[in-house]
Amino acid sequence: MLVPTLLSLSALVRPALGFFIVGCGLLSLQRLDPIVSPNRLASHAHAILGGSNFDKTYNYQDSLNSDCTSCVISVDKSNYWAPHLYWYNVTGDKTYHSIPTSPRVYYIQRAGPKNEKIHAPPAGLVILAGNMMRRQNNKANFMDQAVSFVCQDFYNDHSGDPEWFERPDFFKHNCPNGMRAQMFFPSCWDGVNLDSPNHQDHMAYPIQNYNGGDCPATHPVHIISIFYEFIYAVDQFPFYPGVTNWVFSTGDTTGLSMHGDFQMGWDIPILQAAIDQCGLETGGDVSKCGPLLPYYDTAAAAACRPKRPIVDENYGVTDGLTSLPGCNPLWPNGTYYKPGCYPDPPTPGFFSPLPVLPKYWVDAGCYSEATSGRALVGARITGDQNMSVDQCASYCMAKGFLLAGLEYGQECYCGMNLLGGAAPLKSSRCNVACKGNMYQNCGGAGSLSLYKHSRLTYQDCTQNSATIGCVADTTTGARLLNGPSYVNNTAMTREMCSDFCRRSKQLYFGIEYSTQCYCGNSFTGFAGNSLPPLIDPSSCNMPCSGNPTQYCGGSRALNLYKVLNTTSICPVQSLADEDTTPTGPVPTATTVPESPDTGSSSLAGALGATFAVIAVAAAGGTVYLRRRKSDPRSAAVSAGPWTQSMMNLNSRSDANLSSSMSLTNLTRVRGPRDDPRPLSPTLE
Repeated sequence: MLVPTLLSLSALVRPALGFFIVGCGLLSLQRLDPIVSPNRLASHAHAILGGSNFDKTYNYQDSLNSDCTSCVISVDKSNYWAPHLYWYNVTGDKTYHSIPTSPRVYYIQRAGPKNEKIHAPPAGLVILAGNMMRRQNNKANFMDQAVSFVCQDFYNDHSGDPEWFERPDFFKHNCPNGMRAQMFFPSCWDGVNLDSPNHQDHMAYPIQNYNGGDCPATHPVHIISIFYEFIYAVDQFPFYPGVTNWVFSTGDTTGLSMHGDFQMGWDIPILQAAIDQCGLETGGDVSKCGPLLPYYDTAAAAACRPKRPIVDENYGVTDGLTSLPGCNPLWPNGTYYKPGCYPDPPTPGFFSPLPVLPKYWVDAGCYSEATSGRALVGARITGDQNMSVDQCASYCMAKGFLLAGLEYGQECYCGMNLLGGAAPLKSSRCNVACKGNMYQNCGGAGSLSLYKHSRLTYQDCTQNSATIGCVADTTTGARLLNGPSYVNNTAMTREMCSDFCRRSKQLYFGIEYSTQCYCGNSFTGFAGNSLPPLIDPSSCNMPCSGNPTQYCGGSRALNLYKVLNTTSICPVQSLADEDTTPTGPVPTATTVPESPDTGSSSLAGALGATFAVIAVAAAGGTVYLRRRKSDPRSAAVSAGPWTQSMMNLNSRSDANLSSSMSLTNLTRVRGPRDDPRPLSPTLE
């Protein structure tokens, strides 16, 4: 007889009025509704929150398998959505502008007089609140009562003023601290159906009130009450009395069409534990709810981005719209039937929110910035309002680098390796959306979203050269080192020049004026193996363009080195055979036919007998080389930055090397496709 007693006691102490609040960020803004309009475009745009697998259709297990959620509890992969709100520039150009919103979801225990047990929603349950076609308010209808608006003013008392009372439609004045749209979802389930033809009949509101009470016999299972609030920043826009200011994405200018959708994606045992254990003592703070605390992660929520295709439409986030997405002309008060469109607007397609990386490039994770200086010290782009992962990776590849890092939404840094103690971080630390693509992450504050070439690795070859010192270059005639040479305005390093000259079978290399690399087997004006005299080291005080921690000569002065090993393959090395499938998304590169060998004075000749130039990749900018058939290592490898730079040789005294090169056999690969720059004599 002890069991019934314990069960009864449990029912008595259950927290009948407890609640917790789940903060959510915007996952996407698009015209999809997998409940009402599965497998097709929705009629209007929604602000969508929650699990990253939100798609054209709903499946509970698919939602549960989302990589992340834009809500602060990581085991809540549910999706929540409502129509988006716009400001209408009625006195100006008649354009629509997206109004920022701050949404929150409340889970509230509202047991009625019978103190019924409160359940977590079952797997696969969908629920609707409100009615997008509503044109008048029925005060006796719980569905209508469940949707309302509050005008927020935190600094003035409007008690007793009916113009500020909670209401079912838009206010006739502006709201100093935003306008809050709010709705209660029905909390009584029929216990059988997870959906119904009209998406409403399987659910009901309690008997006593829309926001609490006992469940009717037709819908006996009392689930946790779900309550949305969307706080719209209407105070950021002008308000003009007597005219249309605010418009829902449905075209509705009254606010009566406000509605919401919910599709279940919780880990049910964890949610049920929170319902059973978290009462009023939490004050709604989800971080004080014991069962949910291990899954509370605001950084991960901020970093979450959608993984499924996005409807390719402009939603007015950065600029005004001349019409709302879909067929949604203004639907003013007093108009019962929703206006149509003639002709129908064009049907948009979909695009993937995932980055399209250059071939063989993959996501390397989130890394900290260097403890001093920059982690990536090659080429860079800063302050770019169009920045995206695609753009940065392509830019760095075109510049000949193996790493690309994005920071703070608008900065792109390139390099060969990470410097200054940069270390891996949790992926949630890279949570700032790219300025040019809100569905991608571009690092964070002091953190880099890192991408790398998966087939090549950087090797430090400085141990294969010996420092001679600072020497003067010749001032007239031939250079001191009169062999192969090249210029790299943004990425020159000691390693890069060393490798270039090593591959060219030269015994000495020197770097001048931060950007210029010269090779040779002897020195102009010095007989045999005689070395030029050393000069004051302060003459070689210019930092390398690709690594400011190294010196790369000066004006008419060379940092001179001797090559100790002419057989190593650095600074990049193939990690896989050509037919090995790399990890990560990789588009197919376009190639051109193999170039003929024109002897030692050609680019191929400068590389020695091992390689033949076979292709210039159209997508990104790497020159591809193939080992000659006589070499057993026949895999094609990407030659990396030194090969790309060899297409742009210094012409001062290297005519013998550059004269045979033409655009017939070699083409300098540009950066991104929209790069307007003409071909240049130096690699920038």
